Amino acid sequence: MRTLAILALAALPLAATAETFEDMSFDGMMKMQMVDANKDGKVSKKEFLDMMGKMWDAKMKKMSIKGDAVSEAQMKEILMYLKAGG
Repeated sequence: MRTLAILALAALPLAATAETFEDMSFDGMMKMQMVDANKDGKVSKKEFLDMMGKMWDAKMKKMSIKGDAVSEAQMKEILMYLKAGG
């Protein structure tokens, strides 16, 4: 029971930062507890794609890109972000 309480307290910062995606790294956003939206211990294709969409939106905001399309140079920057782990 004590371990469960400690784990619950440790998860509080994740809940607090979950809404500020621009402050999180790619690695941080792809952690199981972030991607597993329904907390069933599994990541569905929908959960994975939803998180990728949130990361896309956060990166677009950080890059000050309006709309939902990017140039070749902007796409290269996004791919470098993903490869570097954010």
